[in-house]
Amino acid sequence: MHLLRSEAPFRRTKGSAIRDDGPRRDSAVTWPDFELNVTDVGQALRRRDRAIFTTALRSMHGFDSDVRIYVQGLPKGVSYRLTAWQLRLDGIAIIILSIEAVSSVEKGTHNITVSAIGGGRLNNFTSTLVIT
Repeated sequence: MHLLRSEAPFRRTKGSAIRDDGPRRDSAVTWPDFELNVTDVGQALRRRDRAIFTTALRSMHGFDSDVRIYVQGLPKGVSYRLTAWQLRLDGIAIIILSIEAVSSVEKGTHNITVSAIGGGRLNNFTSTLVIT
């Protein structure tokens, strides 16, 4: 007896064989995830001043997990505060990010990254911070 192998399996239906290609190749598989977006970017920050940004998180495809938020890339003399740095995300969350510069901070352009991590996912939002 010889067995023939095909690239796609066959299934039997009442005396005939029908090719079964399995899942469609163009179908998208979705995983629980979340979006991170920061608005009001592009503000210039003056020494001894503060800039306010709105940070939005939105769960997608049933994401429901704890999420932590942090900021990287700030130069010396610049600090940040968040209205919440950790939260349970199962819908939409709006968080206010406040970035403040002391008088001794150097003028210049800096790439900063707002990151959110949770549920095995990491999302980043990178922007430019200009200190004048």
